[in-house]
Amino acid sequence: MIQFKKIWSNYTETAVNSFLLLLPGAISALLIFFISSNRLFSGNKDYTLSLLNFYQLQMLGITIAKYGIDQMVISRLKPGYRTDTNTFFLQRVLPLTLAFCIVIGFIKGWIYAAFLALIIPMEIMSILVSVEWSISNRVRFTSLLTLLGNPLAFILAYIVYKQNLLSVNLMFGCFLFSSLIRITLALLFRNKGSKTKIAILSYHVPLQQVGNYFMFRLDQVIIAMSLGISFFSNKSLITHYLFLAKFPEVASGVIVTLAPILYRRLGDQAEVSLKKLFNDKLFLLLSVCICICQLAVSFFLFKPGNMNNNILLFLPFVLSSLLILPANLVTYILLKNAEVSKINVLNFISCTIGLLVLGLVFLSNNVYIFSLLVPIQLLVYIVFFKLLYYEKARTAGFS
Repeated sequence: MIQFKKIWSNYTETAVNSFLLLLPGAISALLIFFISSNRLFSGNKDYTLSLLNFYQLQMLGITIAKYGIDQMVISRLKPGYRTDTNTFFLQRVLPLTLAFCIVIGFIKGWIYAAFLALIIPMEIMSILVSVEWSISNRVRFTSLLTLLGNPLAFILAYIVYKQNLLSVNLMFGCFLFSSLIRITLALLFRNKGSKTKIAILSYHVPLQQVGNYFMFRLDQVIIAMSLGISFFSNKSLITHYLFLAKFPEVASGVIVTLAPILYRRLGDQAEVSLKKLFNDKLFLLLSVCICICQLAVSFFLFKPGNMNNNILLFLPFVLSSLLILPANLVTYILLKNAEVSKINVLNFISCTIGLLVLGLVFLSNNVYIFSLLVPIQLLVYIVFFKLLYYEKARTAGFS
């Protein structure tokens, strides 16, 4: 009886912790659907685009400036301890943030750059503390800190909008305010253990993270930076495109959560393979669910106003969602073998092909070809893994 209670208690704790970790992501995804379907700022596409573009540039800046430190902390830090961040911030975060914001200043304007320069270092510090809490099993703090990030910024922007006070600067101020709250909470309740020095990574892991970001979101980055997007006939089409582009992001969040379960089903490290994945019933069920959910959400639940159902624009995003798990499995296989440089090679090939597709888009001025950008990159990533690393992977048991 005592053993049963212990098992039940562990099961309940795991379920609660999983729920708490998934809740902020679910709320954020729901809010993003409302925003990109032009329901949060109903009738004002300029605010919708400004918020989505700023959000995308913020995430890109964080990915570049954090320099892969979260992965290093996860692998090196002990529960209860904290990271010595002084050297890392001086040598990596602040210079990279400054360089990124200078580029953004010339492309998007100095208002964007100023807010991002303030937000990015605070967000990276909050992410580091969140990782420290996760390692120390302080799940409730981790969940709260995540909830006080973009979900809070979205809600604050909506409240200000409903009071007829919203401007672009005030919208960016909502992001800044949420970052200030996050960093305050993070520093107040940070682990009290000794500081641990974490060696600054070589460029391979940070480059891998940035490469993966561009592979999954190159189209959204181009839109956020307003780089020659004349093939969008109007702002309604841009918001509709960004609405559809959120499906692969949400699918990716679900897949990352379920990935450990799927990988265990595929066998141990020596047995994992793309072939096994494509034959796995859970993967097939997940693929069917992705298709049904995207169809239901896009065509019935959150369909943006004044937009006709467009199957040609819809299908590439379904394809992207279906390719996320195979692409993540390739990354998982190579990371398990500590072959980050090969991931970077695949990212480089994938993004190079993506840029060629982008050239075709600019020549043809066709939004449908543009929508194929990300699925083509994901497909290239998977196919070139088989072409370039198939023999070695098969020798190691990864065929």
